[in-house]
Amino acid sequence: MIRASTREVREVALRAMRAAGASAGEAAAVADLVLRAEVQGWGGLAALRQEIDGGPGSAAATAAVQDGVLVVDADPDRGPLRLGVSVFDLVAARVHREQRAGVFVRGLGFQQAFLCLALELVERVGGTAVLAELDGDGAAAAGVVCTADGCARAADPAELDRHLPAGAVTSGGLYISNARGGEPPGLRWPVISTTAQRERNRVNAINNGRRVEAGDWAAAHRASQGFLIAEPAK
Repeated sequence: MIRASTREVREVALRAMRAAGASAGEAAAVADLVLRAEVQGWGGLAALRQEIDGGPGSAAATAAVQDGVLVVDADPDRGPLRLGVSVFDLVAARVHREQRAGVFVRGLGFQQAFLCLALELVERVGGTAVLAELDGDGAAAAGVVCTADGCARAADPAELDRHLPAGAVTSGGLYISNARGGEPPGLRWPVISTTAQRERNRVNAINNGRRVEAGDWAAAHRASQGFLIAEPAK
């Protein structure tokens, strides 16, 4: 483990994404996500390492509505973070129009960093966000629920199945939904993060830096060297 400042984490992530071919806006969004996840201990740099190891991938994707769920097939080489940022934006846009939205991304696995996106989704549009990693048969293997009180809860996969769309998903991937109104699922499930905890972690990281995995940091730092910003003229 080594200690890095929050500025260093974001800067290295930003440059690594630019070196990997991401646009300035896309790289900034991913760098912000990497920093937020790393500050909370949710594997931001580990996800970044997976992202840059996968190559640039293609932004092209196909989507079709099945039983009310938008099923997305995307290039698996695109990387989980760029794809995740886009998908959560898509869920937010659909909720604004329909009050309830579900998106399934075939082949996308759960990343702890997605907790940041799920909590942000609830802040943006309200309601309750459900993340469920589905196995090859479309059954929940793991999941998280984020509610309007700012809490993230570890879902019981056996109970989570009844909150998933029946028949729409029959393969492995990540299901993301948001719904306004009604009784939020899983209020008795164990809380894994609260607003107060996240704020303490954020302040501590700003003041003292963050201990990060040496291997993940080295990989991100190497990748960042492929994008150098010229020093301003004096």
